[in-house]
Amino acid sequence: MTSDTDNANDIIIYTDGACKGNPGPGGWGVVLRSGAHERPCTAARRKPPTTAWS
Repeated sequence: MTSDTDNANDIIIYTDGACKGNPGPGGWGVVLRSGAHERPCTAARRKPPTTAWS
């Protein structure tokens, strides 16, 4: 994904997450992109407290 404003110093961040119930098992994922570099990161918890993601 590119635009006229992208350059080598930009960091583009894509995120998503969800929980099943509140509180309940949940997880999140993120992809960091900068130039030709890309790094995915993920995490999950079986029973996070309601405020764990704040």
